[in-house]
Amino acid sequence: MEQRKYQETHPWISFRFNLMTLGPGTLIKLGEALSKCDHVCGAPLPPAEADLLNKVSLTKGIHATTSIEGNTLTEEEVEKRIDGKLTLPDSIEYQGAEIDNLLEILNEIANLSISQELPPLSIELIKSWNKRILKDQPLGEDVTPGEFRNHSVVVGNAYHGAPAEDCPYLMDRFISFITEELQTDDATWHKPLWIIRPIIAHLYFAWIHPFGDGNGRTARLIELYLLLNAGIPIPSAHILSDYYNRSRGRYYQALKQASKADNYEHGLASFIDYAITGFVEGLQEQVARIENVQIHIAWESFIHEIIAAHGHNETWSRRRILARNLPYITNDDGFIRNADIRYANTELAKLYEGKSQKTVTRDLNALVECELARQQEKRKNYYASNIKRMAAFLHHSGNR
Repeated sequence: MEQRKYQETHPWISFRFNLMTLGPGTLIKLGEALSKCDHVCGAPLPPAEADLLNKVSLTKGIHATTSIEGNTLTEEEVEKRIDGKLTLPDSIEYQGAEIDNLLEILNEIANLSISQELPPLSIELIKSWNKRILKDQPLGEDVTPGEFRNHSVVVGNAYHGAPAEDCPYLMDRFISFITEELQTDDATWHKPLWIIRPIIAHLYFAWIHPFGDGNGRTARLIELYLLLNAGIPIPSAHILSDYYNRSRGRYYQALKQASKADNYEHGLASFIDYAITGFVEGLQEQVARIENVQIHIAWESFIHEIIAAHGHNETWSRRRILARNLPYITNDDGFIRNADIRYANTELAKLYEGKSQKTVTRDLNALVECELARQQEKRKNYYASNIKRMAAFLHHSGNR
């Protein structure tokens, strides 16, 4: 078999991976990641809350993958651009166009995922993504969007991409490796590969670096595509891009170390562990957010049940509104002074307009009596919501 140049210059691009190189810690994190993905998938949420979680994740994902490449727009500006509310000076409009390009592709992938119509991963698909990513972007003269490069590239003044002459061959091998060879008949490993495969694809694509520009963004698109294709929830599929951006120094270090390891498969396993660590942390945040929404929904229902037992009258209607507001108006320690209640927000200001402070205190004490509120032991004029009753078992969990 003919020896190719990359085999001398980039021997770590071996298209081999042994699952047994993953350490016990990585395997534990893989199990947790799969469990939390199931949690996110199966969590009942009101449509407005689900839409908000999707939007927050999308914003973070787009901001992260562009920020890594030098886009200076803030996360808040990216959100405004997604909403069509950010106009930029001509000098940096290309940064807004980059957001637009990614938004269009990500929305398309998400919609195809929802309808279960994602096309197979192919060179043509990857080329189309790269071409669309680079639309209206300032590019070097030797860069042709959507076409493999015919020149050498240096990444971060340190890493040299694979030889240009080998890129077509390497991308053919890449597609075969990711879509056909990274498979197993072992049921134990079937689901873990849902997460491992996208991470390996990201790393191998970054190693090959087949395009003149946009390789990082394309690599992270491939990773997200493979996560969605495996059934990972849409908000969770954006976690890794956000993690790579927030841990950018470690990201580049992990990429470098994976190609410098004495044993290349162990180097790959090390990168997988780095990525899964961040994936689990992001999933923990999403699960906590979902649990918080569900606790508040349960709390609203509990308030209605307790208040209804006291009859429908003006006094208890007022106390119901107060009970609903208490979780959102307290200080860092969870309590608020009774005298500050009427100034906490506009709803409560209107509720207690013309009412005496004694009325506020009576309402609070009534809520304490029916266990909808708590009174601070040492400072009797400080009160808090008793919403923690809805988290009856959460405090028993080892990671809280």
